[in-house]
Amino acid sequence: MDKQIIFGKHFSDKATITVVVLTYNSEIKKVCDTLDSVIKQCDIDFNIIVSDDGSENFNKDKIETYFEQKCFYKYKLILNSINLGTLANVYGSISETDSIYIKLLGPGDLLIGSDCLRLWIDKMTKSKRKWSFCDPIFYTNMDGVKKTVSVKAHPQMLSAYLRDDMKKATWHYIALDDLPVGAAIIFERKMYLYYVQMALGKVKYAEDFLFRMIIYEGIYPIFTEEKLVLYEYGRGISTVNDSKWKKKIIEDRQAVDELILSQCNASDAFHYKICKVLKRKYNKNIFLNIMFKITEYGRVGQALKFRIYPRMTAVKEIID
Repeated sequence: MDKQIIFGKHFSDKATITVVVLTYNSEIKKVCDTLDSVIKQCDIDFNIIVSDDGSENFNKDKIETYFEQKCFYKYKLILNSINLGTLANVYGSISETDSIYIKLLGPGDLLIGSDCLRLWIDKMTKSKRKWSFCDPIFYTNMDGVKKTVSVKAHPQMLSAYLRDDMKKATWHYIALDDLPVGAAIIFERKMYLYYVQMALGKVKYAEDFLFRMIIYEGIYPIFTEEKLVLYEYGRGISTVNDSKWKKKIIEDRQAVDELILSQCNASDAFHYKICKVLKRKYNKNIFLNIMFKITEYGRVGQALKFRIYPRMTAVKEIID
């Protein structure tokens, strides 16, 4: 992999967490807004990696100047010479640190408050879980004006996580595709790295879909109700209204589902039931697909809730 790495003079491989900002032809203002929300974190040892996926005009000098002006030196810049895709970019960045935890952010995604990372890691440590997701606030950015918005939340169903009913949560996550946005997830680096290596060359963009494999194998998340992330709605591939990207997302989801099927535990009734759902999900017979969805456990209730009384994202009057 042909890449250039620029080190800040105080970058530490042994930091508790590394925050990775993934860029590709990104607006420098949004990159800096995201970095601002990270740099103010306190009471936790962290690094920052900015990993660029072969942008046409990535201005590394502006990023270096930004860190210099902020007197922040615990960083690395990774400049890939070609566009690799999101998952390969993630792999290249998290391979460049030995920190315990990783938080991925896209330009425009913001951490809320100055103790966000400490609170999140404390909860993960106490629960002994290897990954977690929060309930983010969504916002739009029109001509530099940020405004929080109330839209249908991801995931819709939270009761299983609140009750720690992980079998039901797994069913919702995989069979019903009711999952959080990637910006709301934080994870243990070694655990995630294992699954990235399995998916490289098969999954290109939707790096958060790997958690479908992870939860299937019994590595369960801890949900935190705190609002820890501001997610820019309509910019990430999970919320952008673009048919081309939707097609790519479906292809990545199918690739992950095929990986799950390759590891299917036929001797376990619950896991075998999930695999049956995944096998028929991509059936090209429209009539059979409709019948499968109608008879799938929870599918009708999910559809009614999503259309009649969906869970909506919270709104703040002012963005910090």
